[in-house]
Amino acid sequence: MKAAWYEKQGAARDVLIIGEMDDPQPRTGEVRVRLEFSGVNPGDVKKREDAFAVGMPYPRVIPHSDGSGTVDAVGEGVLSDQGQPYKGPRGVYVPSVFCKRLCS
Repeated sequence: MKAAWYEKQGAARDVLIIGEMDDPQPRTGEVRVRLEFSGVNPGDVKKREDAFAVGMPYPRVIPHSDGSGTVDAVGEGVLSDQGQPYKGPRGVYVPSVFCKRLCS
C-alpha cells in the first residue's frame, strides 16, 4: 500500500516519509479499510509535532485518524451490529484505523 508515515516527531517537512509498505492484516476483532479519502486531522498534526508531550506511541506512526473507504479484509470474530458474522464489503466512515463492529 502507499502510505505516509513518521518514525520521529517534528515538522512535516522534516519527518514525513511517503512510500510503499506491506498491507496490514486485521487481527481478531479488527477490519481493514481500504481508504478512498483521508483528511488531515488537527490531532494528527499535534501528535506528530509532540504538542501533548507524550512521545511516540509506536516506532512507526501512520497518521490519518479520519477517513472513508471500503472494508476489504475482516479478522476473525467481527460481528455486524445485529450480532451476526460480518459480510462485506461495505463503505464506512472510519474514526480510527480499526473498527470493532460494523453495520450490515
